[in-house]
Amino acid sequence: MGVGVALPLYYYAIAEIGITIPTLAISIGPPASQFASWLVGERVTKRDLAGSLLVVLGLVLSIIGR
Repeated sequence: MGVGVALPLYYYAIAEIGITIPTLAISIGPPASQFASWLVGERVTKRDLAGSLLVVLGLVLSIIGR
């Protein structure tokens, strides 16, 4: 059910406001879920942290480049 609701809303957002903002919003998901899993006690490896930092760096660069 989640995909059945999320994808049409995502495509609607792209049609209404362009690709940039919806893509940035989707991209924050992996670092946010990693942070949430760390809050509940899961172990975060250096590789996990490096990946999340790269995603966040990409988001920052794309926002600055706008």
